[in-house]
Amino acid sequence: MKGQQTRDRILEAATKVVAKKGIENASVTWIAKEAKVSRGLVIYYIPDTANLLLELIRFIAAKAYTYFLNEPDIKGVSEIYQSRIPFTVISRVEKNFGFFKEHPHYFQCFMLFYYRSSYDSVCRKMNNTFVETAINEFVIAGDKTKAESVYMMMFAYIQKFFILDVKEKRLSDQHLNRIKAEFYHFYLSLN
Repeated sequence: MKGQQTRDRILEAATKVVAKKGIENASVTWIAKEAKVSRGLVIYYIPDTANLLLELIRFIAAKAYTYFLNEPDIKGVSEIYQSRIPFTVISRVEKNFGFFKEHPHYFQCFMLFYYRSSYDSVCRKMNNTFVETAINEFVIAGDKTKAESVYMMMFAYIQKFFILDVKEKRLSDQHLNRIKAEFYHFYLSLN
């Protein structure tokens, strides 16, 4: 158990380093400093730094999976949206926004991963698997095309949240709620 905790601590530190410095500048030294462990321990748990981003995405995906097992907090979702949008969509949106708000450095790693997917076939294959899985969770009444639009727009709205709030150096609930409302309005416009 202790080994897994150490590995998780190192990977968590690596996500923060990558988010701050970029993947190219995420050195073993910076990761060790962030995790408060030796360089040797980082190398032991991350022996292949060439594939660091893929390792981090697997780590984040595992964290997201655990997070998504919990019931979403939908208290802040307007009753109008709750009455007109399927619970599965609201649940997935609330969980995605909540997860990335709690872990903004994970979102930054995912954005690097998505960019790298445009030119790296290994990243592209992994990304396609993630996207296919997520889209299948949004499919309602067999409408996969609508599910693709909903999924892609959800991430566009999450990006908008981070772009607005990063400029102001904070992640405010007010901005988050406004952007989620914009997304729900978009969803209703599809019907």
